[in-house]
Amino acid sequence: MNKIEEIERIKIQASPEFIGVTESWLTDMIDTCQIEISGYKVFRYDRTAESGKSTGGGLVFYYKDGLDCVQMDHLSKGTPDIEIIWLKLKLVNTRPIYYGLVYRPPSGNLASFMEILDTYILDFRTAGLCEINIAGDINLDLLQRNTNTKRYREFMKRVGLQNMITGVTHIKNIGTGFSLLDHFLTTDKHLFLKCGSLATNASDHYFIYAV
Repeated sequence: MNKIEEIERIKIQASPEFIGVTESWLTDMIDTCQIEISGYKVFRYDRTAESGKSTGGGLVFYYKDGLDCVQMDHLSKGTPDIEIIWLKLKLVNTRPIYYGLVYRPPSGNLASFMEILDTYILDFRTAGLCEINIAGDINLDLLQRNTNTKRYREFMKRVGLQNMITGVTHIKNIGTGFSLLDHFLTTDKHLFLKCGSLATNASDHYFIYAV
């Protein structure tokens, strides 16, 4: 339960409105009460047979009590190329904000991943004016320049998303193997004052944040 302990520490230090966890490795053998943290509601998605794998994966979204959020269960998806869940934050006298928590396995097909995200974004915009934020482990190193990162950047530009994380988010070996695999995508960068990443003892991935 190292991740739970780390989440509790982050909660105490920063009191964020949302906390997302990818690769939770949860199964139906673990009750939600075992992963709850005080002051937050939990939205979880465990890896299913549709993903093509029986272990690993999984997503957990924590959001503060008192936020007017809708868990969009019908939009949860798990395939060999993507795992994603959505929250809809309803605000008074302003457009809604959709928050997506996403994981793309290292073996996931990038074209399929982007196509699925594209469909969500189109559906949200068709329903009305909104803002969209997507965070998670994309397993695509944006510190590198190659065909895949070029296609991904072109995709973001086409759909109006901007990645707010520019530094290292993953370290394979101490002193080597630095990469930027975890992204925070938004349709409106002006919603945030500061974005970045923080090292953690619970994983070889850093926490990413946007405030």
